[in-house]
Amino acid sequence: LHLDRRKLQFLYFIGIMGLFDKLLVCIFGSSDADDIFAYKTQHMIVIRDRKLGILNIVCMFGIVVYVLLQLAMNGSYLSLAQAKGSGRFTLRQPTSNCSVAEREEGNYTCVACDPSDLGINCYDNFPRVQSLRYCTQSDLPFDKHKMVCRFEEFASTGAVFQSSILVATRGTELREEKSCSADPQDPLYQGGTCDRVYNVLSTDEYYYAFVANFSIFIYHSIEAPVTHTNRELTGALYVPNNKVLCNFTPDAMSSFPHGSLTNTAPCWIPPNRSDDGADVFFLNTFLAATDVDLDDWLYDGANETIRDAGTSLIVNIEYSNWKSWELMFTEAEPRYEYKLTALHNDSFENTEAIYDQYPAKRTVLNRWGTRLVAVQWGVIRQFSLLQLLVTAATSLTLVTITVVIVDAISTTLMTDSGLYKDYKFKNTPDLSNVAAGLSCATCNSDLQLIEGGGYCGICESEVADCVYRCAKCGHDRCDKCFTKSTLNHPPVVNVYHLAIEVYGDVASNTLSYNNYRRMVAGFSEYIKLHEPEHHDCQQPLTTIERATYDSNPAFSLREQLHKLNDMDRAMLRRFLNNKLYEKSQQDNLHLQTQPLLDTRSLSEC
Repeated sequence: LHLDRRKLQFLYFIGIMGLFDKLLVCIFGSSDADDIFAYKTQHMIVIRDRKLGILNIVCMFGIVVYVLLQLAMNGSYLSLAQAKGSGRFTLRQPTSNCSVAEREEGNYTCVACDPSDLGINCYDNFPRVQSLRYCTQSDLPFDKHKMVCRFEEFASTGAVFQSSILVATRGTELREEKSCSADPQDPLYQGGTCDRVYNVLSTDEYYYAFVANFSIFIYHSIEAPVTHTNRELTGALYVPNNKVLCNFTPDAMSSFPHGSLTNTAPCWIPPNRSDDGADVFFLNTFLAATDVDLDDWLYDGANETIRDAGTSLIVNIEYSNWKSWELMFTEAEPRYEYKLTALHNDSFENTEAIYDQYPAKRTVLNRWGTRLVAVQWGVIRQFSLLQLLVTAATSLTLVTITVVIVDAISTTLMTDSGLYKDYKFKNTPDLSNVAAGLSCATCNSDLQLIEGGGYCGICESEVADCVYRCAKCGHDRCDKCFTKSTLNHPPVVNVYHLAIEVYGDVASNTLSYNNYRRMVAGFSEYIKLHEPEHHDCQQPLTTIERATYDSNPAFSLREQLHKLNDMDRAMLRRFLNNKLYEKSQQDNLHLQTQPLLDTRSLSEC
């Protein structure tokens, strides 16, 4: 009973191991550790096929063009830094160093001036109100409603906020007097509640005259990574559509920063620069750049104009130090563009209470107008070796993908895909067995396990030529290595090309009938001299009829090579290598591979 239990345990163990082997075969295709953990490496194969070669060249050319476009158009070799900064606006009415009388006389050179400069005479430069058609003081025709106009300077017309400014176009003044209080001690106390805190005594409504010709002063700075102010940099106003404005501006440019003068849209208008470094534009220039007219209706069907209700303009300040197709290897100075966006139907109102006698009397000032909002953004680029390496790595990835695609096409879609696959993939023998020095019996045993054809790497290996070492004349086990019914498997093709190189015409890839007979005769002599023990049972190359051979030389030669057994083919390869070596010696050429001068007998092996 004890022995039976041990036998059962042993059989159980054998069954478990068998199931484990089957599981490995199911997962990895083999239960051999050398197959499971096989090392796969690249093997350079030159496939002489114009279709694959042209496909590969076209793909590689496309990759090169794509990479160059990425480098030139998108600057993919440059690192990016977001521009951060601040901006502000100020306002100034039109000014002149000439008085009204001097301007009307016309004999003086009049220029704009700074009213804050106390050392000179600086006058306001307003036109006569009769020339402003939207004013009731003017008799000029106007298809919108008119209103009384006032001349006001920047202190009354502008309201400055953080990164924005209001340029008022219409205003109302409500003069009010306090009529009620919640303080019981106050004479205006009305029992703890009020109908109206302030009573309106009088109202005024008016337009701010000539406000479109006020000057907008813009100050801004950025940090990316070095701090710059606009006075140190170059900038321009982008005008996308207004051809009249581009034609009216004498220094409008066709492109920025390098462009010629133009009189049509789109154009870039450089700013005027004040003494303190501000960029100066007229308000009407900003309005024209966005195709906005103060006397247009606020929207279709509205009963108010933009001058009545106001609007908003987003002043986008876009920074950049690079332009497509520019090469940059050192950090370039940033430049900027003003790109304006009009927010249509976006009226803007500002209310301010001015106390004449606090808290008894006050004036409530309501102003509508054009609000300018500064928005700064942009990207500053500089050369980066790391970014260039990342782009190069991406390119190599694309090259690898191209190789994979071309390989897949060659081994699956091409007519000769089976031949290409045989060339591309080659298995070595089980190197663990070779290193262990297995005997011929073991090698033959391994060969005996081969079923269903295929071709055995052990039989055609440069590491261990099992056929030469182990097989005897007429041995049938090694024949199982070449049971494929094809003339295109690697052993035949390799010997075929070697024969062409030694005896044939490499350019036409053919071997004439006469040269084939010379090879047959030379091979027979080689066997007699170097392999005498194989001569009696040797099956050498046979001669065939000339007409049959000449009808298709390539097929006839491959057919004869395929008929050889594995041992004959190995000896033929050694013979051709020796002839190739002799040929190279005659031409004083140097080969990378030495000839296989193995003249050992089978018994010595």
